[in-house]
Amino acid sequence: MAALVLAVVGLFGCATDRHPSPYFAADIRPIKQKEIKTFWLGRVVRFETAPSIEAAGQAGVNGFVLAEVVIDSNGRVVEHKIVQSEPNGLFTPAAEQLFRLSRYDPAPENQARVPVRFLSAAFFGNSKEVHEQFRRLLEEKGW
Repeated sequence: MAALVLAVVGLFGCATDRHPSPYFAADIRPIKQKEIKTFWLGRVVRFETAPSIEAAGQAGVNGFVLAEVVIDSNGRVVEHKIVQSEPNGLFTPAAEQLFRLSRYDPAPENQARVPVRFLSAAFFGNSKEVHEQFRRLLEEKGW
């Protein structure tokens, strides 16, 4: 019985290490996407995508996923809410994986490590049309 309790405690210990609680050194500040580099600098994230995403890319399908993201004071994305996914949610699983893996370093102007909420986009494909569609969407919504 003691071995079972230790195993369970060990599992919970691992789970909390993998998903530490969000840390907020200040109130979350809402910002515009163009302001993010004043607060946080994103690190390059590499990950494997599902075969369906690879196939879509090879077929020339382009798209984007727009999400409202919260970065905590440790530079982790601790919350993301999908706002729009084009075409029809195809790239949503890959974007959610990207948001979960994203890490940020504080910008020189953000030594206080102020947490932020902003709209972030994940682009899939190299189409200028997709980037233009995204830019128009931001302008329409006032983001």
